[in-house]
Amino acid sequence: VITGSFDGTAQLWSVDSGECIRTLRGHHGCVRSAAFSHDGMQILTASDDRTARVWAAHTGLCLRTLEGHAGSVASASFAPDAACILTSSWDCTARLWSAGTGDSLCIFQGHTDYVRSAVLSPDAARVLTASDDCTAKLWHRETGECLLTLRGHAVFVLSAVFSPDGVQALTASADHSVKVWSARTGECLRTLEGHCAHVYSAVFTPDTSHIRNAFDGGDGGDDVTGARSTSCPTPLLAT
Repeated sequence: VITGSFDGTAQLWSVDSGECIRTLRGHHGCVRSAAFSHDGMQILTASDDRTARVWAAHTGLCLRTLEGHAGSVASASFAPDAACILTSSWDCTARLWSAGTGDSLCIFQGHTDYVRSAVLSPDAARVLTASDDCTAKLWHRETGECLLTLRGHAVFVLSAVFSPDGVQALTASADHSVKVWSARTGECLRTLEGHCAHVYSAVFTPDTSHIRNAFDGGDGGDDVTGARSTSCPTPLLAT
């Protein structure tokens, strides 16, 4: 298990013993995300110090620092083949990087506020971003061209993901709703309403029959969090 903390470190833990195996030190701001490469050999962290870092999971050695963002790095993830890294930032951009050299390969520019998250499509051909400018955007991975802008949320879009087949996109918002979109046309296929506070994340089940979302259940008092599963009784297919 890997965790990231406001104390500026990431920690690797043993699931069996619950003990901290290794502490990754080097960031100069809180660590907002931490993830393993798909083979488990490397760890990727994103930080308020405007960098992402690649670490050797077995030694804790920092292998590479990705520098170029002008604001906090909100998220970082490996491409499925681990050849590239995708980051999102409060500088209103997302970036694609070479995992091998740390070079910036492409900058996705067009949002007008913080970019909260960025993910690659299952075929790794497109990038999906979520922003505080109330939109999500789909981009061409190689050229950085904005292909679609998903408009409809009233306030911040806190996360966005693809369906497992890449046909649909799912957005979670501070407007208390989740929206399902066609990733081909940008049409809003369905709006899921019922939460009484921010919805921070939403994901499809592997068979795309349900959507699982996490929310802040607070009513202005205690910060109560939870999760909810929504059934999709009919297939959500783009036309």
